[in-house]
Amino acid sequence: MGYDGYARIDEFEVYGTASGNAALNKTATANAYNLSSEAPQYAVDGSIGTKWASIAASPNWLKIDLGYVTNISRWVVKHAAVNGESTNFNTKDYKLQVSNDGTTFTDADTVTGNTANTTDRNVNATGRYVRLYITKGTQSGFDGYARIYEIEVYN
Repeated sequence: MGYDGYARIDEFEVYGTASGNAALNKTATANAYNLSSEAPQYAVDGSIGTKWASIAASPNWLKIDLGYVTNISRWVVKHAAVNGESTNFNTKDYKLQVSNDGTTFTDADTVTGNTANTTDRNVNATGRYVRLYITKGTQSGFDGYARIYEIEVYN
């Protein structure tokens, strides 16, 4: 210990879980997708230059295996207009669902009437799997399509 007025730290340790995007580059599956260039993995690749798109009838879903059970405090969805598509293609009604086994899901948060290009919401949930369950994929809802440029999940 010195007497020069300066503090000295011999050791510094940090504990806890990472607060980065837990869904980034994780395994993603969906009920359907349009083209191989619009497959589920493109919704978790960290780029708004790619997307998952489904032209199946509603409901559509996108499931991500986070790899471990974790607390989820925030989720973000980047919709069609973040990459210049019409705001009419922004996802309108959807839910974030969680599961520990990838089969039985419970609702963690519900969004209805969305018009925003990006959804950023706080939530208090726990699970290994998250599923974006879409009941209205566009503003009109008539086509049932879904276009998700990115989904992010944070601890």
